[in-house]
Order: sequence, then C-alpha cells, then structure tokens
Amino acid sequence: MLKFDKQLLVRTAIFICIISFCFQIYHLYIKPKYESNFEYIQNIAKRINQDTPLQVKPGVILDSASVSMNVDPVKLVLTLSYTLQNQASTEIDRQKFNKLLTTQLMKPACEKFKQDPRLQDAMIALAYHGNDHQPIASVKIQYSQCLER
Repeated sequence: MLKFDKQLLVRTAIFICIISFCFQIYHLYIKPKYESNFEYIQNIAKRINQDTPLQVKPGVILDSASVSMNVDPVKLVLTLSYTLQNQASTEIDRQKFNKLLTTQLMKPACEKFKQDPRLQDAMIALAYHGNDHQPIASVKIQYSQCLER
C-alpha cells in the first residue's frame, strides 16, 4: 500500500504554482519585448507594404516586400519587388542588368547590414520586373558577401 507524504505533496504543489506564475509573467511581460528575427523582418516588410506602391526613382516603383525562407543556406529572405515602368522585360539585356544591379546595390545593402545587425542573419533580395510584369533580374545579398569585400 502506498503512503502519501502530505508535506511532499504540499511542497510539490507550491513549486508547481511558483513555476506556473513565473511562466505567466514571462509570457505576459518579458517575451513580447523581444521579437524573433522572423517577426522583426516580417514587421519591416509590413511597414514597407503600408507605403507601397512607392516611386523610388523616376521610372522605378517599389511594389511590395515579403519574407520567405531560403533553403541553401537556410536564411530568412527579405524580398523587395520593383517594377520598371518604362521598359518591358524583353527590352532589357538580363545579364548586363543583373551584373549592374549587383555592383550598384552591394554597397547600400552592406551599409544596411551594418546599421541593423538583426538583418545580418538574413538575406536581402531585390527582384525587378518589366512593365509587362515579367521578371528581369533578381539579386540576393547576404552579410557574408560584405565581409569578403
């Protein structure tokens, strides 16, 4: 026959209550202050999307921002989608445009990585489309590329 130790039961119940109380305090007051990287990057995309479509340069419109997961390497990707208003995708040499895009955007992207260390674990992708909504070029930049320069 099992014997119950009332003092042990009381101590166990008090311990469980204390743990439950700490768990509730953590989830109500502490955890909301520290968002995950996914939530942080998702909030950036939401803020950008509030202002889109946005003309960033003459003939270039920022259409949207989205967050996805890259597979190799496994990283969050903040994708900014642009449309070239005055050119169709068939009018542009994709290889030249992609090379030009990479060289011109590397420096500003690296500066953004340095300004916001929380982005260093993610990638920034820029996707350009023609006025016919067909893709022209897409460039992914990650923090490790900035370190190599």
